[in-house]
Amino acid sequence: MCSSDLSSGRPEDGARHLELALELDPTLVNVLLDLVRYRALRGDLDGCARELARFFAATRRSDVPGLLVEVRAAAWYGKREALEQGLAKLNETASFGSVLGRFANLWVDDALTAERLSATIDAVCETVRNPRFRSLVLQVGAEIAGHHGFDEIALRCMSE
Repeated sequence: MCSSDLSSGRPEDGARHLELALELDPTLVNVLLDLVRYRALRGDLDGCARELARFFAATRRSDVPGLLVEVRAAAWYGKREALEQGLAKLNETASFGSVLGRFANLWVDDALTAERLSATIDAVCETVRNPRFRSLVLQVGAEIAGHHGFDEIALRCMSE
């Protein structure tokens, strides 16, 4: 219920509910990733960094979902150095040659063409069987497309 408040037009309520849930049950560390996104989407990059630090301290590891949120937030705000650092950590942590790691690296591919991005999105989606992961891939694809100015590809990803 709390996470849905973040995306249903009541984000402040959702953030408060998530904080309360974490206070009541400190094992619910994954809610911190929702708080990371909440802070990042509101331009609170310091708060985003604090929540990420809390997540990584609580899990005592670099976690792919956490690193992906870190990468996405850096891309949203055009922080190239932070984006490259986040991608390096993601590539170290993700399985060797993972689909997500290779795909996320397209954010910093300055030679990326619309045709290659479109083909990559199609190829990745063909290999993904899990509908939730496919949705994430399409969301990341839309963000990468938008980052590079490929608006038609971004819209296609969002409509699938």
